[in-house]
Amino acid sequence: MSLIQDALKRQQQEAEGGGPKAAASAPPDESAPAIVPESMPAPARPEPQATEAAVFEPEIHRKSGKQIALIILSCLLIVWGSFFLAGLYLKMYLKSLAQLPLPGLFQPSLQQSSPLGESFQLPAELPEPVITPAADSAPAIAGEDETKPDAQELPVATLPAPGVWPRLKLSAVFSDLGSGQAGARLNNRLVLLGGKIDGVTLVEIRSDGVMLKSGSAVRFLKMGATLH
Repeated sequence: MSLIQDALKRQQQEAEGGGPKAAASAPPDESAPAIVPESMPAPARPEPQATEAAVFEPEIHRKSGKQIALIILSCLLIVWGSFFLAGLYLKMYLKSLAQLPLPGLFQPSLQQSSPLGESFQLPAELPEPVITPAADSAPAIAGEDETKPDAQELPVATLPAPGVWPRLKLSAVFSDLGSGQAGARLNNRLVLLGGKIDGVTLVEIRSDGVMLKSGSAVRFLKMGATLH
């Protein structure tokens, strides 16, 4: 209350002394406390203004996320393309290897080859070995009894020679109509029709195998099988 009274008293003195000039000329009373209004309005807080960084921050994050996704996708496409090209090259390389001819003395022509259903035989049968009978007995020696009857000659039977069969494996057969030749691959060796390998003669070529002859015995060897 004293502050209010002092303020009223000062206003009255200013009014009596001729307005604000007198108050300005009069020295201020240092002992008097400063007049403080009862209530002062709180300063208004400045409204937060969005900066450019805050505005563009979500957009920057979105752009960086898209760029990372594009980079990952590009890397995956490059890796997939590399594997695809490598597999294609390997497939072509294996195909070219499969088309290479087998090394050998005679390579059949695939365009002129006859179907395997046909059978090739030798033009004539090979001569079989014949065992001749023993020669006649020697003439009697002088001084022996000429009246002694001759020993009875026993008939000699003609026995077929036993066939000896080595170990043979049939891996391929072929025929060439242009040259009239045919053969088979036995033990990884090329044997023409009528030729021999380890004492066995190739006498016939069929679609699923060959006929072999050893002595007077004839046996059939199937494709891919082993004879022993």
